[in-house]
Amino acid sequence: MSIQVFRAYQGNDAVFTGTLSSSVAFTGTETMTTKVTTGSTEAALATLTTSWLDAAAKTITITLTGAASTLLEPDSYLLIASETGSTATFIIGVLQLFPNAGGAGGIRSLCTVPQALIMVPELQSYQAHFDELPGTLEQATTACETYVRRKLLLSDFDRLYSRPVVGNYELRLDSRPVLPLDTFTFGTTDITDYTLDEQEGVVTFGYGWYWGTSFSGYTTNIHAVYRAGYAYLASDLALGYPAVPADLRRACAMVANAMMTETDFAGPVFGQSINQGGVSRSYQLRANTSAIPESARVILDGYSEANRGIA
Repeated sequence: MSIQVFRAYQGNDAVFTGTLSSSVAFTGTETMTTKVTTGSTEAALATLTTSWLDAAAKTITITLTGAASTLLEPDSYLLIASETGSTATFIIGVLQLFPNAGGAGGIRSLCTVPQALIMVPELQSYQAHFDELPGTLEQATTACETYVRRKLLLSDFDRLYSRPVVGNYELRLDSRPVLPLDTFTFGTTDITDYTLDEQEGVVTFGYGWYWGTSFSGYTTNIHAVYRAGYAYLASDLALGYPAVPADLRRACAMVANAMMTETDFAGPVFGQSINQGGVSRSYQLRANTSAIPESARVILDGYSEANRGIA
């Protein structure tokens, strides 16, 4: 029996019909419950009301309330049913929970779904796969960050840095733009003699900085705690944190489009046509097999750490 896949949106009620894979007969008087888990050893994230649809056919009805789904972050979960008073459990299937307004968590993406559809109209031709777009945008964001070698979206950093060698007054932080440093210390002493270039993420020490006499010139004891990157959550934007630039949004949408249209089959393909969900797709082998198209690379190069001389 193939595993069932159920889909739901945060905040919306959903009812699923599942089938128990069991050689034991049921009468319909058994009390059943279904738990939502990630498949690990952590406690169940939610317990769903479960009733019999047809005991002879071993089918059950599972109800996911909007209130329960709002508290779950968008992700994939296992639905596992069990009978009260019995140790037997039954994997019913996988729940794919998609984001919705007011739900927990947030899509970690350089652009939203509506922004992507406007910036790259080609994405509108894959309406049968719109459910996949939020996750694809997250993957595209990760690909963009890997390409530029730094976090682009607002992130928290708690780092120890090597003290610059004598004569070097600059310290490059892990990302940019940088918000004012929450903590900046040398050992147990607060560092106050510096200026911060927030856009470039560079600290320049004053000429009164104490260099010490370490024979190597380095000591890993500069402690910095800060936030850096572009805001993507409404709560951070409301605080005045810098928003994602329009060209970065476009690059993310371009990469997502490339991911949505690339072949589902492994290995090199010279030419291929397939039909999925009523949508026909044709593929041709290209010299550039990267998920990042050249048009997106031109944008991302302007944000790359490699272009700042950082390997």
